[in-house]
Amino acid sequence: MLNELPALHSGKAIRETTVGELNIAGIPGITVPAGYYDSGAPFGLIFLGLQWSEAELLNQAYAYEQSTRHRRPAV
Repeated sequence: MLNELPALHSGKAIRETTVGELNIAGIPGITVPAGYYDSGAPFGLIFLGLQWSEAELLNQAYAYEQSTRHRRPAV
């Protein structure tokens, strides 16, 4: 399990993600809220799809988001 991102201007490094590889591969992805760390900071889940599957990917991400209700309004 990954740790929470360090605070802004903390001087600590942020671990790399797979977003760069997804861009190079040319596959679609959509990020949805997946929960919260103990501090209250959110973390997300990336849904990936095959090329040209954006409509199905959006449907799956929306269904996940509606069933989990992790999204909270911004404060």
